Amino acid sequence: MKKFNVFVAVILTVLTVAVVSVSVVKTLSDSPAPQNATEPPVLRFDEAGDFRILHLSDFHE
Repeated sequence: MKKFNVFVAVILTVLTVAVVSVSVVKTLSDSPAPQNATEPPVLRFDEAGDFRILHLSDFHE
């Protein structure tokens, strides 16, 4: 029984690594090409001439 549990754990690990690898490769191949480093990013303003900045942070004590 112990050998069977080890076998199942190994098979599940191999399948997990395979699925994650395929998803990473697909994500990287679908990503857009990086912008030229010499070109600054373009800010998009609304009709009133304003734009929003979203700042996300994770607070740890």
